[in-house]
Amino acid sequence: MVGKKIAIVFGKGLDGCGVEKFGYEWQRYDPENIDVFALKERAFNRGGTHISDYIEFKPDEMSTIAERLNKDYDIVIINSYPSPMHSQKTVTSFYRDLILKIEKPILVSMMHEIIQSNYDRIPLQVAISNAADVVFNFSTHTNYAKDMARILTNKKLGERIARMKLPLTLDDFQKWRITHDQKKRRCIYAGRWSSMKQPNVIIELWERDKDFHYALHGIEKSIGAKYDVIDPCDYFRKYTGTYNYDSERCECFGEFDYNQGMTLISESMFGYSGFHLPKMPHNYGDRFEYAQMEIIACGTVPIFDMHYGNHNRAVDGSLFADHPIAIWNDRTNLDMTIDLIHTIADDHTTYYQYNEDGLEFLHQEAESSVVIPHMIRHICIMGKQEDKWNTQDLLREVYKTEEVYDEFNYLLDNHITALGVKEIDNGDLSYFEKKARLVHKNVSELNTQSLEDFFG
Repeated sequence: MVGKKIAIVFGKGLDGCGVEKFGYEWQRYDPENIDVFALKERAFNRGGTHISDYIEFKPDEMSTIAERLNKDYDIVIINSYPSPMHSQKTVTSFYRDLILKIEKPILVSMMHEIIQSNYDRIPLQVAISNAADVVFNFSTHTNYAKDMARILTNKKLGERIARMKLPLTLDDFQKWRITHDQKKRRCIYAGRWSSMKQPNVIIELWERDKDFHYALHGIEKSIGAKYDVIDPCDYFRKYTGTYNYDSERCECFGEFDYNQGMTLISESMFGYSGFHLPKMPHNYGDRFEYAQMEIIACGTVPIFDMHYGNHNRAVDGSLFADHPIAIWNDRTNLDMTIDLIHTIADDHTTYYQYNEDGLEFLHQEAESSVVIPHMIRHICIMGKQEDKWNTQDLLREVYKTEEVYDEFNYLLDNHITALGVKEIDNGDLSYFEKKARLVHKNVSELNTQSLEDFFG
């Protein structure tokens, strides 16, 4: 399938996180045929961390970009979407003047969120998925995939609602792989703060194990991070290359650039990533996060959460936890994790075996040259959807009334429109204002009011 002209569109702009990394891996897989387009409205501190070669477009250029996409590309992948922090005109134009104007190429929607409160924060996300010919999420078992199949009944799970994997080019990390005797006796967390990633386990390990060094890196200031890790630690805005081994508290450092982060991981014997979804194991998606993959790819032994390992399956059907690629950490038994840290660190043969098994497993599950062709093939087999609903059909199907169409368009003209699973399940028309999500009315009441009364 190499040779297909593919455009990857970042409707949010480049944010420097895993979504950008995903686009970068696609772009470099076939740089002659895969181009990146990025909206310029909001600036992100880490934006452009991965992608430097891209076509930038402004909010008033949506129609021009749509014409170019129709003319020059076979596949258009929407990799991110304007958020409630973008302007109302931008959000509406992205939908009306870009999404709805893609005619010739196969239109693909990538959803990188797994929790409903997060994907419902994307304006018009159900309408965008409806307009797509193929919708990808991490598996067909996630809430998102099942929600889309339930709402968009003309898109079947495993076909037009399909599984994506996060690709990684393992050869890129050879420059960071060093020998066992060059590594430092430390275990670090390197990534943004998220309660799902359990960074505070590093603090617990530090408190229990004074014969090994533990530290956190990449922690940006936020309310959640403040109480979880910043207040209990010695917090420093930047890492200057040294630790205070006599510190009375675990050390915690702010964000880092990508190369520094990979160096910190590669020079450490262990890298910790505690990603877990104890109440939503179906949302794991049988996959690694980039922060997890990078530990393995750098030649460092990872420490992963046992619940995560017991609820993700490899392509051969085996559980991740059945593979000796990581220390599988049970938070209720950290002493066992500490024993394994010391055992593996003190035996270079065992350490290398973890490295080799990890790299082999990662190649099987995530290597770009394996993952991307499979996804392109699926997109091409699905092709254009002939029975796709237009916006009016979608609204009629999900709200069971004809009257909603005019009100929805009025809302598009005046507000940042929400159309998430929550709206559809509740029968609401809603919009975003600042950080709030406001409900105008339940659609059952639309017949009794004029537009002016309805929208105030």
